[in-house]
Amino acid sequence: MAGVTRSKRPLPATAATPSLSVPVCLIYGTDEYRVELEVRRWIETLCPPADRTFGLEEVSGTADKPEPVIQALRNCLSAVQTAGFLGGRKLIWFRDVSFLKNTAILKKEAVKIWLDQLTALIRSGLPAGHQLLISAREVDGRSAFVKACGTAGRTLAFDVPERDYQAEPQAFETARAEFSRTGLRIREDLAHAFVRKTGYESRRIHQEIEKLSTYLGPGGEVTEREIEWLVSPSGESAGWDFSDAIFRRNLAGALTVLRRLLAQREEPVSLVSLLDNRCRDALLLLDCQDRRWVRLSGKVAEWTGAAEEEAVLSALGERDPRRMHPFRAGMLLQEAARFSSEELERWRRSILHVREQLVSASTPPELLMDFLVLDLISRPANPGSP
Repeated sequence: MAGVTRSKRPLPATAATPSLSVPVCLIYGTDEYRVELEVRRWIETLCPPADRTFGLEEVSGTADKPEPVIQALRNCLSAVQTAGFLGGRKLIWFRDVSFLKNTAILKKEAVKIWLDQLTALIRSGLPAGHQLLISAREVDGRSAFVKACGTAGRTLAFDVPERDYQAEPQAFETARAEFSRTGLRIREDLAHAFVRKTGYESRRIHQEIEKLSTYLGPGGEVTEREIEWLVSPSGESAGWDFSDAIFRRNLAGALTVLRRLLAQREEPVSLVSLLDNRCRDALLLLDCQDRRWVRLSGKVAEWTGAAEEEAVLSALGERDPRRMHPFRAGMLLQEAARFSSEELERWRRSILHVREQLVSASTPPELLMDFLVLDLISRPANPGSP
């Protein structure tokens, strides 16, 4: 059980409170690190280290073929039905169950028989003093098994949102909790910069903050220097580094990042699309500012909530800038203020032209990307722009 006890720091708080009165708890989700944290929380509460030798039984649920799945279900049923040592309390952890959304396997009659038996046992009630903890990545929420877990106990989901506007705020809250847990101090704007560099995956955020904590020590303050030197960028954030350098008119920086990305086999079309999205966001925010729908309050974007604003922006769906985190929208708004709408429109025309060439011309993509960077940055800003 080294994986359960390796951290001496307190675990981040969650909405669910582990309880001895809950006979069954299903914890699942695509955010594997948060699933792991919640499983550790339940185990550490329900079965303290001194009781684990005889009070905790683990059953592996990792299986991708019918026969191993059946064996895993049989092992779980046996563990639940076998009395604890000297009749004491017992926690059964059915861990890493990998087949709860595998339709092909779940349709097998032999598998259905054993899963139905486990479902029936959960519905009728576990033996006195027994608790069942189940962890999985993906489940079918419509299945009788998952519904039985929810009715008899609890089901807790920890998924990574598919959309960036949903994933970013969740990642920021995860990072803020981790910074607090490790005792590190960081300004809010730098916390957002940190998340943009690491990406939205919780385990990666945890690992990078642990790295910072080891380097800075308890109570250390994270500055731009540490984020630049110590935090490893995700593939997505590397693209942000490229667009950041472009929008800051940093020619040497943009070319350096571009070389690195191309060496890492990043697709030029993806980089061009990222630049185009950045220009569209900047143009949209400038337009909203001109209409007085948004303003900067310190470094945060504040929306007025006017009726016309609601009618126009709601129609944009996922492109609605109000879905951004207020701090990120504020950063983009400050960035957009350095440009005129005419210049951003010219950038978009150049970007779209290069995108067409990337998919239709015989010119080497690396050369086209170099030309694009030089075209965007080398031309002087429009008269009157900051």
